[in-house]
Formats: sequence, C-alpha cells, structure tokens
Amino acid sequence: MPASFRILPKHGLVYVRLYGHIWPAESLEALRNYLRHPDFRPGQKQLIDMGGIEVMERDFTGLAGLQAEMAGAFLGSEPQVLMAFLAPTPMSQFAAAFAARPWEPFDHFVARVVDNETAAFDFLGLTGLRLSDLEPEFE
Repeated sequence: MPASFRILPKHGLVYVRLYGHIWPAESLEALRNYLRHPDFRPGQKQLIDMGGIEVMERDFTGLAGLQAEMAGAFLGSEPQVLMAFLAPTPMSQFAAAFAARPWEPFDHFVARVVDNETAAFDFLGLTGLRLSDLEPEFE
C-alpha cells in the first residue's frame, strides 16, 4: 500500500509516508489502522512525508470521506493537532496543498506545507530532529 505510518511515542509523533500512486481509499485504510493502533493518542503530531508521490488521484469524494473521518477522530481532542506536510517536489507540493487546504477553517488543526525536514521538525516543536534519527525506531 502506498500509504504507511509509524507511531513514535518517544516523540509524540506519527510519521506518515505516502509514495507512488496515491488513492484516497488507501489513505483512509491507513488512517483507520492508525486509529485502531494501541499507541494511538489524540493530539499526536503528524509528519506526512509526501516526497515519494508520483501520481495523486483527484478523487474529491474519497478525499472528503478521508477528511470527515479524520475530523471525527480528532475534533474535540486536546491539544491541537499539528500536521507538517513534507513536500520537496512539485508533485508533492501540489498534493500537500490539496490535502492541507481543507483544514484551514478549523482552529483545532494546524497544517503547514514545508519543503524540507528541518522546517517540518521545527514546526512540530522537534527542533534538531532529522528523519535519519528516527530510523532506529523503525526496526
């Protein structure tokens, strides 16, 4: 599946990786798996790495369903949900802007599109952390 995640409790972080050909239905399946995971906690910071996206299907109905399910899971939880969309390529920047825009009206969600990991970690309050620092936690 071109959507995967890792929960890193030590950092209060969920690392989401999207790559290849992205369909909202697959992202919804990954979201549901995350919400059922024993390490899931409301308010976890989200680092959504979109750098590997090659194609994103513009399935507006599927995307609306994904965002509705996310809103249902996170609205009302404390604290705010910070989402950093890591988008270093033109395709990933398009996809990240498309994914982040619907969260703008909600104070509970703070989404930012960034083009490098330093900016992503700084936004999430994890200054100095790098993706390579997380690799041992993936074993």
